[in-house]
Amino acid sequence: MNFQAFLTFSLAAISLYVAFHHLLYFIRLRSEKYFLSFSLVCLAFVYYDAASVGLYLSSNVEQGVFWQTHQIMALAAGSVFMLMFVSHLIKRSSRLWDYIFTAYWLIQIILLAIAKKKFIWTDMPSVKEISVFGFSMTYYEMRPGILITIQTFVGLAAMLYILLSLARAYNEQNRSQIIPITIGMLVLAGGVINDSAVSSSLYKFFYCIELSYFILILCMAFALADLHLKNIKSMQESQTKYCQLLDTANDAVFAIDSQTWEIIELNKRAEMLLGRSKADVSSKKIEMLFPPEKANVYINKIQTALSHHDDSKGSVISDVLLRGYRGDIPVEISANTTMIGGKKIILAIFRDISERIKTEVDLHRLAAAVNAAAECIMITDEKGIIQYVNPCFEKMTGYSRTEAIGKTPSIIKSGKHDKSFYQNLWATIASGQVWH
Repeated sequence: MNFQAFLTFSLAAISLYVAFHHLLYFIRLRSEKYFLSFSLVCLAFVYYDAASVGLYLSSNVEQGVFWQTHQIMALAAGSVFMLMFVSHLIKRSSRLWDYIFTAYWLIQIILLAIAKKKFIWTDMPSVKEISVFGFSMTYYEMRPGILITIQTFVGLAAMLYILLSLARAYNEQNRSQIIPITIGMLVLAGGVINDSAVSSSLYKFFYCIELSYFILILCMAFALADLHLKNIKSMQESQTKYCQLLDTANDAVFAIDSQTWEIIELNKRAEMLLGRSKADVSSKKIEMLFPPEKANVYINKIQTALSHHDDSKGSVISDVLLRGYRGDIPVEISANTTMIGGKKIILAIFRDISERIKTEVDLHRLAAAVNAAAECIMITDEKGIIQYVNPCFEKMTGYSRTEAIGKTPSIIKSGKHDKSFYQNLWATIASGQVWH
């Protein structure tokens, strides 16, 4: 293997690693599409490098032409993915020129696969013997035909279009990640110009587009790393603010991993109810929040509610006991799901309803006492409309509860009192005093 083939093979191996590394990022962070398109760009360049290795190891023109054709196909694929990457990075929808260039390159790939050789290459062999810096190299090639010539000009036009898109995005968004990618594109443009000149025998030098591609990949990887780190920092800042906000809540809030059902985060109110610190609870299974004999029942309730609820409203689960440090606490759980850092998280809000239950018990007792009272009791609203009467009222007046509710107390007027009597009665009651 000659020096240039070995160098190109090494660059391809590194590019392949970078491609799969960022593909894994995309699998983890589905929302970041630029990781996927960058991986595809890298794979297209690996394809080009592999074809270049074949060209540099060729021993005759026929072999060289075979690998040249694959180089051109790789360039077309790489151009499509590069347009996709730029769109994903600067977060803009595809435009007319994106579709035009993409359609052209897809057609070009098909034509390269099925077209007759005379449309791709001329019948003029081009064997170049290069000797630079003590290294010698022989390229076995064929002069390009009409399809390759057209692609060269289209490629340069697309490169200019990408550079203009990056410049416009930088002007509008002022994103620092665009600068290294622009530098990489300019290096690639230099490589294309050099290789076109060498291919046309304008001067003798090594093909260096593989190195230009590699520099572009490094620039793109650097830009994505910078963007990813800034996203992580922004997410951490948001998480800190979110946690601070949750700590002010009166309800206990738990963030739970939807896959493992482990507690990821909880607020101060949750710590107070449990009587345990965040360090003691984090990474523990949700079962620890409930009485052992009820844990599975409650978890099934949460799972069922989450599987049937409307994401915009959440689900409320009642009749649940939380294992507090002073015993079991009756709670009401409001559960919802959300995506945080590419992971599906259950946000569960536990509301202590001890006071509510106590109030309800007191109200039931009061209602029982009113119903059992020997006195006639009538409750009205502020407009004097009867809302409730007790059994004694029904027995004393002869009006049933159904007949009385919705009426005014005038239904039980005796007719023996004048208007001033009733005015005094209502004025006394309205002032909060007791009328005798």
